[in-house]
This record gives sequence, structure tokens and C-alpha cells, in this order.
Amino acid sequence: MLRKTIALLAVVMLVASTYGQDRNSSLELNYPFAIGDNFFEFSYVGIVDVGFDYRIAEAGLVDLWIGFNTGIFKSGDRMDDPNLEVLAFDFKPALIVELNTPGIDKLHPAIGVGYNAVMFTFVGNNPVDPNANRALIDEETRGGINAHFRLAYDIAERWFVQAQYDFTKLSRRGDVPNISFNTNVNTIRIGVGLRI
Repeated sequence: MLRKTIALLAVVMLVASTYGQDRNSSLELNYPFAIGDNFFEFSYVGIVDVGFDYRIAEAGLVDLWIGFNTGIFKSGDRMDDPNLEVLAFDFKPALIVELNTPGIDKLHPAIGVGYNAVMFTFVGNNPVDPNANRALIDEETRGGINAHFRLAYDIAERWFVQAQYDFTKLSRRGDVPNISFNTNVNTIRIGVGLRI
């Protein structure tokens, strides 16, 4: 299913590259991964991240964009329970300021601030009947303020490559200690984008 979704996104990006002249928006396809000393880096492996940005204003040296990214992460080998699989979906709306670099037209540094809602979906084996299909056990959503820094570089008229660092300060949950390991999430997203 995931491969079909990625293939469909690639086809949409290719078709979109043949239309539109104004280029006030962009589509992104990224590989996300967590870094740093925190629960997200310890427990999750990135699968895919897709994004959409739309330019809402141009002001000389800066452009103002609104953007939305969503990423999918899955539990890695270091989870406590091998019978439990956790999927984490992050949803990030953001306001983005892109710097126009005179003399270096192909380089596009940007900073953004927004919110990150992370939905954790817990799927596991049925403890009563181990032969039964895996089932949804629980869901939990945590959110927090997000800030990011992105560097994009044009490789063709409409195509670009990018790297983005995100920091999110998630809300604390229940009786989990309020320490940076449990609340800070640092991710890197590396990918390709298309201006449409």
C-alpha cells in the first residue's frame, strides 16, 4: 500500500510539472528520520513524508508561505514489546519565511513555525487468541509547537532538493516525567520537491 501511495505521488508530481507557469506552490516527497537523545529517535524509524507549500506573499528579500507536511514513522527494533507495532503520523501546518538570496538564485533557505500533532496508533496481537489478526489496541495524540529550518536547492527549472531540520516540543502525557527525552522531538527530512 505504501509503495502504491509513493508511486501515485511520483506520478502526480510528474504530471503537475507539465502544467502551471506561476509556481506559487510546491509538492514535496521526503524521507524523515529522528535524531537526538529523545524517545522518538530511540523508538521510531521514518517511512515517508509528503508536503505542500503555498506562497501567500512576496516582499522583496523574503517570500511568505503556508505549508503542511505529514510524515509516517513506525516502531523500530528497540520497542519493549515485540508483539506491539506503533505507527506515528505527524501533521504539521506552518507559516514559512523564505529568504531570497541575491546572486545565488538557486538556493532557498527558509524558517518556519507552526504546530505538530502526532497521532500514535498501537496495533498488536490479541492476547486471548494469538492466531487472530492483529488489531488496533489504542490511539493517542500529542501535540506541540514546531520550528524548522529548511535549505532547498534548485536542480532544474521546477525541481529542487531539500533538507529540513524540525524541532517540536510535545506536550507531556500522564505520569511520564517531564524531561526533554520525553517531550523533545528532532527530525531531519531529506527529499525532492516540485514547484507547480
